[in-house]
Amino acid sequence: MHPDGTDGRGRGGTGARRLAVVVGAGVDVDRMTLAATLRRLGDRRGWAVDGAAPPDPAAPADAVLHLVGPGDPVPPWGPGAPALVVPMTGPDAHGLAALPLVLDGLLAGVETPPDRTVALDDPARPAAPDEERRLAVHAPAGPPAGVALLVHGGYWRSRWTPALMTRLAADLAGRGWCAAVLGYRRPDRHGWDATVDDVRAGVVAAAALAPGRPLVLVGHSAGGQLALQAAESVPGVALAVSLAGVVDLDAAAHRRLSEGAARAALGDPAEHLARYDAASPARFPRRGVPWLLVQGTDDDPDLVEMNRRLAAREDLGRPALVEGPGDHFAVVDPASGLWRAAAARLAELVEPGADRSGTEKPRRRGRP
Repeated sequence: MHPDGTDGRGRGGTGARRLAVVVGAGVDVDRMTLAATLRRLGDRRGWAVDGAAPPDPAAPADAVLHLVGPGDPVPPWGPGAPALVVPMTGPDAHGLAALPLVLDGLLAGVETPPDRTVALDDPARPAAPDEERRLAVHAPAGPPAGVALLVHGGYWRSRWTPALMTRLAADLAGRGWCAAVLGYRRPDRHGWDATVDDVRAGVVAAAALAPGRPLVLVGHSAGGQLALQAAESVPGVALAVSLAGVVDLDAAAHRRLSEGAARAALGDPAEHLARYDAASPARFPRRGVPWLLVQGTDDDPDLVEMNRRLAAREDLGRPALVEGPGDHFAVVDPASGLWRAAAARLAELVEPGADRSGTEKPRRRGRP
């Protein structure tokens, strides 16, 4: 059931949800190009997108996308139409190339909203709308097989939000897991230590969601690095899953991946030896928790290379590696074969003998 009380196929009875698009005065964009970009996403996800002309606030909508510049207001819309705000200029801006990816996660939050969103420092308290430190909890239909804490990526930058993991959370809840998407402070605004502290706090809070059940950390990209780091520093983790993870921070820094993101987040490796020792899985001398590395072979070759190299480490027990066709975001797409293979391997590692009928056999090597 959709949050507005309909069956989720649109209020206008057209068979698709309707997305209204409001472009702020501070955004200079060609409307035809914008409309084509949004409609491709809408067609793929089953949304009717009104993006070529200013929308009619009196018309019903299932969500309203506000593309804003500095100082642009977010005007109110009709009841039950959540506002999806995407900056198009300024430090948190996204261009048209990234807009479908950003909006994909935001629309997933409308389609499959969390059962509850709680504050990280007090899980008994609902999180405020603008609260950065939070858990968005997606509950399974029955008793949970375990708890999965999802840590989003974005190369440790604040413009990328937890919405990137919403579809994966819904998929895991459908597989019987209590899935919690972590909102945490990023180092570009709060410093590296705040990021690490928030992820550790998220592990503790997630474990309390289903005491006694297995706790799995699932991180994507930069979140993969954070998941592996947290799993080795916070007790009680049954498995750490890194999806296209940035698992060698020295290589990321020296090769200037994503325009020097690692140096921007952690500082220079030569000046912050202890920080890199604690954070970079490639520097770990041993591991105490099973790892599952998942990597698309069509991703950035640097990420493919560092994950293969990490999986070959004898001193780390040759962590399990699942590879398959796919780019950097195939690993967080529930419809992709790579994610289905990873989910099957996850279930196998946490619950040996689990029924995985209907899933394909992953290409794997190494030990958990």
